[in-house]
Amino acid sequence: MLKLSTVRIAQVAIGILILAVIRTIAALIPITPDDPHLGNLYRVYLIGALIAATAALVCHLLYSLGKHRLVLLVAAATIVGLIVFKVVQHL
Repeated sequence: MLKLSTVRIAQVAIGILILAVIRTIAALIPITPDDPHLGNLYRVYLIGALIAATAALVCHLLYSLGKHRLVLLVAAATIVGLIVFKVVQHL
């Protein structure tokens, strides 16, 4: 039977954060900050991309130090935080 280790799950978590950065930047590209209706949306996506990129860098640092459980904690908190941040901003 396949046993998942903390190391593998930490690697997947870092990959998910990197995908969040790529996806957020891809959604940000067609939005122009000059449009008054989309100005807030531009800010939300830009802040989300910066948060995800910072968290990915922190997770890489923690992973290289061997703190795999902290990687999971930071990644999970960041993903939940980004979801909450984007949902609240769209209300």
